[in-house]
Amino acid sequence: MSQNLCELANSFISSTVSISEFAQKYNRYKSETKTIITIINIAESIYYPLLCKD
Repeated sequence: MSQNLCELANSFISSTVSISEFAQKYNRYKSETKTIITIINIAESIYYPLLCKD
């Protein structure tokens, strides 16, 4: 079960990273998008180690 969650987290993180890179590359995001990216980064730092610890 946790292995599936870890794979799901990996695919989610890779998709959110590409979204934030896209937003930064084209520089078209306002403060609310920055806030969303910040929330995603915080969630990654909290949940990713919990899901994927050995």
